[in-house]
Amino acid sequence: MQGSIPILGQVLNINFDIQKKLRFIQNVDVMDFFRFNR
Repeated sequence: MQGSIPILGQVLNINFDIQKKLRFIQNVDVMDFFRFNR
């Protein structure tokens, strides 16, 4: 039981990181993003 707690924490941290990245991507204008990639 105790061994599963750190794994849960890691999963929550990963999900939080993904949400931050998604929010950042949504805030970036899509056309600017494509222009930057070319």
